Amino acid sequence: MRTNIVALFRNNAGLIDGFFEALGRHLYPPMVMLDQHSKDGTLDLLTKYARDCDAIINLEQNLPVPEARNIGVEWSAVDVHIFLDSDMLISTSVMPLADNFITYPDAGIVTGTSIAPHNGEMNNGICFAALRRDTYDKIGGFHEGYTLYCDDTEYFESVNRLGLRVYHCPECVGVHIGGMTITHGSESYQREKCLKEDLALLHKRRAILDTKSNADSRRPFVYDFKAAV
Repeated sequence: MRTNIVALFRNNAGLIDGFFEALGRHLYPPMVMLDQHSKDGTLDLLTKYARDCDAIINLEQNLPVPEARNIGVEWSAVDVHIFLDSDMLISTSVMPLADNFITYPDAGIVTGTSIAPHNGEMNNGICFAALRRDTYDKIGGFHEGYTLYCDDTEYFESVNRLGLRVYHCPECVGVHIGGMTITHGSESYQREKCLKEDLALLHKRRAILDTKSNADSRRPFVYDFKAAV
């Protein structure tokens, strides 16, 4: 299956070398990198790794994450897109995420395990996940009315509505060094507070996924979003 990586960057100059060093320890597919109007020289540093990329897209403004992700997906025509947050340090190969679509034809999205460094907590989301392009097209992309954690919640639910499943691949692991952070006074946080129903669904999803992620198992398992609602 034709596969690429879509990675978003925003003022990540201090993380870029570490991101690529961790990723480069294993084989990985071509990348589409999007810089979200960084002010710290991130775009210039990304050009060091241009040979590994299909494209470096310079966004002229800091777009909401779902909108930027949609641009990254729609730029290229491949079968599988692997999403990596730019503050994710990968400790394993990312390719098993894509391979699971062959093993499990009913998979609409496959998540890896994202570990928070401050407490070792394991989480799952679009920050480290692979999605099928045909599924993405049927859903219509990421809902641009949601921000942060709510956009992946909505996408997971949409996958289930298509009759497909969300799989988690425990063998794919990364440390999300900047994950799980929200500025409480920010506009985005205020929007999050208004989406109480979505957040409630998210917490139910996380309770199931995170419990299974922390289990000592390397076999992919199914998560049915509807079962948690």
